[in-house]
Amino acid sequence: MRQTKHHTGKDTLRWAAVCAGDAAARDRFVFAVATTGIYCRPGCPARRPLRANVRFFADPAAARDAGYRACRRCHPDRAGGAATSAAAVAGALGSTHPSAI
Repeated sequence: MRQTKHHTGKDTLRWAAVCAGDAAARDRFVFAVATTGIYCRPGCPARRPLRANVRFFADPAAARDAGYRACRRCHPDRAGGAATSAAAVAGALGSTHPSAI
C-alpha cells in the first residue's frame, strides 16, 4: 500500500516561500532535501527541489539533529536576517544604531 504524506497548512505556506525565493522568510525556518542531505534557508539560489523530497524545520539545529548538513551556497548556519543586515549597513555608514538608516 502506498503511503501518502499529509502536509500542514504551515508547510504549504513554507513551501510557497521556498518557491517564491522569499528572502524575508530567511529567519523563520529552514528546509531540508532528503535526496541530497542538505538543508537551506528560503531564498537560497540553489535549484528548487521536488516538494516530495522536502522537510521543514524550525531552525538549523533541528535539521542538523535530523542528519542534514548545511548548504554551502546559502550558509543557513550563519547568523543573518534583517536586523544583522541593517546593523552591518549602519556600521558601514558610520552609525551605531540601525534605525539611523
